[in-house]
Amino acid sequence: MLKSKLFRLRLCYIDFLSRLALKLFLESANKDAWTDEELAAHIAAVPGAPRSQDKIDDLSGKFVENGILVQEGKEETSPLRFIHLTFQEFLAARGLAKPIEGPEKWNTKVKVGTQQVTTQDLID
Repeated sequence: MLKSKLFRLRLCYIDFLSRLALKLFLESANKDAWTDEELAAHIAAVPGAPRSQDKIDDLSGKFVENGILVQEGKEETSPLRFIHLTFQEFLAARGLAKPIEGPEKWNTKVKVGTQQVTTQDLID
């Protein structure tokens, strides 16, 4: 029972990270590091995100504590980035694929830059 609860909790955590990575990938083209404020704004905009700023800051801190995000420099104000671009890309791809759970959903529209495209267009 406890193992299944922990598994579901980890899965929710990974799902949230996937949605965040996809959001950052789509809305921050050519950018791979974000200030605390930028990251907090992106976290707050992800569906299912905490509402209070303290909880958003705690979540961001957990990402750093768990080694998912790292600071680019030694100062506390250094921008944060994913541990590796490949990791962010994997999570973003997972976030993109997650809502597509059947052939009828391949026509789901997503915003890439300033354009609306279908998921199938991204694959082709």
